[in-house]
Amino acid sequence: MLYKDGSGTIRDKKVWGELLENSPVYLSGSATNYPFVTILLNEKLMKGASYAEVTFRDGTKVTKKFSKSIGLIVPYGRVINGDMQMENVLIYNNSNSVIYNKATQ
Repeated sequence: MLYKDGSGTIRDKKVWGELLENSPVYLSGSATNYPFVTILLNEKLMKGASYAEVTFRDGTKVTKKFSKSIGLIVPYGRVINGDMQMENVLIYNNSNSVIYNKATQ
């Protein structure tokens, strides 16, 4: 995606989205500048979800709790040059058991 920053300079941004057929999870996000992952759950999975853990390509793990909404935005946590892809997403229930693992989907 191309955009113009505040100084009028043309920039590019790597954005992505992933919805596999019959998957209970929709993942999307941005891999450049301020990387983040958006996680949207179907109603069935949301009933058991407590928190998500996102692992980025450099090994950074970010954990965030679900509230009453059906999704989360999980930021990488810092501005980067280049891009930082997401490697895996784990979703845990209240018993700390994995109920979704992107790597196995």
